[in-house]
Amino acid sequence: MIHTPSTKAIKWWPGDIGHYSSHAIVFAKLIIEGNAIGTMPFFVQIRDLKTWMPMKGIEMGDMGPKLGYNTKNNGYCKFD
Repeated sequence: MIHTPSTKAIKWWPGDIGHYSSHAIVFAKLIIEGNAIGTMPFFVQIRDLKTWMPMKGIEMGDMGPKLGYNTKNNGYCKFD
């Protein structure tokens, strides 16, 4: 399970996650049976491939207008 425990842990600024991405590689702290193993990459499906809605427990969206760089779809992603 990938979990975002606080606002500080939200993934901010990932490119194209706001509207265009179906999967993401998420770097997160791996904890097994209470032991912190370290930061590891996880390949995660973030959207339903038929409806394009975020998967259950995932909140994400576009960060809005960017000064001088509006063509890039930067967003945020939170896991519960």
